[in-house]
Amino acid sequence: MKIKPNFELRDVCGEQLIVAHGIEHIDFDEIISLNESAAMLWRALQGTDFTPTDAARLLVEHYGIDQATAEADAAAICAEWLDHGLAQA
Repeated sequence: MKIKPNFELRDVCGEQLIVAHGIEHIDFDEIISLNESAAMLWRALQGTDFTPTDAARLLVEHYGIDQATAEADAAAICAEWLDHGLAQA
């Protein structure tokens, strides 16, 4: 999968928010905020082709969590990004 190029992560008053570029991407009904680990993944994976397994590896390396937890967390965030149209398969 790949993060779509029209989205950018920005720090807004201490919150990590996804900002869309281009009028066709603006949806004022939804603001997407990422927690610390999701923001770390976004920065590391933006501009690359990746799988949930790649994201899990980054979580293990960065946070030292166990593989099973990392895989579950990575699968969940990747599914959310797909569901919200932030990434494509």
